[in-house]
Amino acid sequence: MKLIFTYLLAIIPFNNHIHAQKQDGEIIFISDTEAPLGIERIYHKTNHNETATRALLSNIIEKHPKAVFVTGDLVAQGSSEKSWKTIDSALVRLHNQNISVHAILGNHELLFNATKGQRNFSKRFQKDNVNQYLVVQDSMAIIMLNSNFKKMNAQDLTYQLKWYDSSLSILDKDLSINTIIVGCHHSPYSNSKTVGSNKSVQQRFVPAFLSSHKAVLFISGHAHIFEHHKIQGKDFLVIGGGGGLHQKSRIGKNTFTIQNNSYHPMFHYIGITKEGNELKITSYELQKDFITVEPKYRFSIPTTEAK
Repeated sequence: MKLIFTYLLAIIPFNNHIHAQKQDGEIIFISDTEAPLGIERIYHKTNHNETATRALLSNIIEKHPKAVFVTGDLVAQGSSEKSWKTIDSALVRLHNQNISVHAILGNHELLFNATKGQRNFSKRFQKDNVNQYLVVQDSMAIIMLNSNFKKMNAQDLTYQLKWYDSSLSILDKDLSINTIIVGCHHSPYSNSKTVGSNKSVQQRFVPAFLSSHKAVLFISGHAHIFEHHKIQGKDFLVIGGGGGLHQKSRIGKNTFTIQNNSYHPMFHYIGITKEGNELKITSYELQKDFITVEPKYRFSIPTTEAK
């Protein structure tokens, strides 16, 4: 751990926080909890989306996880205080239980008025830099990255990539870390008919992830479906089932092979625990009663050791 802090002090001069968390319980990842916009309600079929979000968040809170991470699109319109009502309620309940909550910007946080949306986001997640940050959980490092590249200036883009590459390099050598998870909003690989794959994320974030021997799981949203991909032997999850409008998937030629062949939940989140030398990942699906949440899809990833 000393190596990490020495590194951060040396190359990270501003607000890229590293957080030490409590050690027991499950780490939760959820994405795309935004309610449908008015225009979306006209052209797309809704399905009690806001009820689904509240049910998932309540279930997460009842679990009393060690930490919660949201990979963007928390709300429909980040610049609107009204849009934050459901998330604000959940944040109060989580903070009252001393559960840490972290998030990264999605495109909906920056919709219509990016400056105000980012300000509203930062007001709620003051500990997290909007473009990049690192959380250390036991022997696991979680890197969260802003993938709204068109909303970032050239200096921020350059710094983000330098920070990301350097962080992976130092973590790969740190004896106290044996697992790295990378998260951002836009999915590098997805069969979603609506948003598809994000080539910029493929180019900027994926190569260093694949090169890192401790980076084992890449988590993203934006596509409102669940997908488990294997790319060059590593695991990529798309978990955009936090309550947004469900999207259909492309099938057939020129699509990515998925591991979750028979599992296609509408609303879901994932939980991660570390057991021995394995990372245990579970996808929890909201059932048709819009109350019950059940574990439905599980897999494991071996952790690694420093080289």
